[in-house]
Amino acid sequence: MSERKTVRFSPDLAASIVFIIFSSAFLFLMKREVYVPDESGINARTFPSIVLSLMLFLSLVMLIKEIVLIVLKKPRCFVVLDMAEEGRAVSIFLILLIYALSISFIGFLIPSIVFPLILCFFLGSRKISHFLIVGLSSSAIVMVFRYILHVRL
Repeated sequence: MSERKTVRFSPDLAASIVFIIFSSAFLFLMKREVYVPDESGINARTFPSIVLSLMLFLSLVMLIKEIVLIVLKKPRCFVVLDMAEEGRAVSIFLILLIYALSISFIGFLIPSIVFPLILCFFLGSRKISHFLIVGLSSSAIVMVFRYILHVRL
């Protein structure tokens, strides 16, 4: 019998590092990407800057708390992930990532109809009625946005 591959990590430590990187990157990029004619008063950067700064600050607090717990050798929260079970979640994430990337290459219409069908199949549905419902719903949503709401897709 083979052993299942597992990964043990601290979610607080991992989340704090991820959100420090995320908030720092977006704070840096926002100054270049969001144009404001003058820096006085409330503008398009005000609310996102406040939220990202708060996220950065609280992530630093959480990271410091985790470092203190490590140094003091206090008990910390750990999560054990079974990679065989989590592989399916990673696959779903990759399908959604391919969907998002395909929109920029082939447009919104085809991926928005095809990828829900692929996801339906991947999640284990084999009934034709499920595929019809998903396909028709996806098509209807695309048509409503394109022809009734006149949203360019």
